[in-house]
Amino acid sequence: MTDLSTVQQTQTLGSVTTTPAPEKTRTISEIVEDAGFLRNQSRTINEDINDLHHEAIGVQFDTRSHQLAQLGPQALLDLLYESGFSWREIARMIGVSVPAVRRWRNGESATPHHLFSIARLVALKEIIEANNPVVDLASWLALAISPLCPITGIDLAAAGSFQELFDLAGFHESPEGILDRFDPDWRKLERPEIEVFEAADGEMGIRLVESPSD
Repeated sequence: MTDLSTVQQTQTLGSVTTTPAPEKTRTISEIVEDAGFLRNQSRTINEDINDLHHEAIGVQFDTRSHQLAQLGPQALLDLLYESGFSWREIARMIGVSVPAVRRWRNGESATPHHLFSIARLVALKEIIEANNPVVDLASWLALAISPLCPITGIDLAAAGSFQELFDLAGFHESPEGILDRFDPDWRKLERPEIEVFEAADGEMGIRLVESPSD
C-alpha cells in the first residue's frame, strides 16, 4: 500500500522543474562597457550608411551629368540662366571667363571638359531640388554657408565639392562640419560683420552689415 505522504512527495517532485539560477547583477563598469560597445557599433553602421549614400549620389550625379551633356552647352546654359544664375556665377563655377560663357550661349562649341562641367551644374540643380527642401538653388548657393565666414555654396561648386553641397542641402552634416571638410582653416578667414535686427514681423534676426558706399 502506497503511503499518502509518498504520493504527495511524488506529485510534488513531478511538478517541480529546475529553478533557473538568479541573474547576475551587472556592475556599473559592465553597463558602461556594453554602452560603449553599442555606441561604437552604431557609429560604424552610420558611417557605412553615409558611405553608401555618398556612393549612390555620386553614381546618380555622374550618370545624370553625362545624360545632360547630350543637350549641348547652349541649352544647358539657358537652363541655368532661367533658374536664376547670373552669367558671372555660372562662369565662376565652371572656371572660365564670362565672355567664354556668352560665346557658348551664342552657339560656339565648348570643349568636352567644359561641356561636362556645365552639365554637372544642371545635374546638381536637378538632384538637390528633387530630394531636398531647396526651392531657389541659385539664391541658396550664393549665401554664406555659415555666418562665421564668407565661403558660399558657389565657392564649393567652383572647387568641385559637390558631395559637400549634397550633404549640406540634405542636412546630413552641420555647416561647420561641411566647412571643416572643405577648408580646415576656414575659421582663420575674415568673418563678415553681422548685426542683430528686428524684422517687420517683430522677430529678431541677423544680417550681414553692408559696407558703406564711397
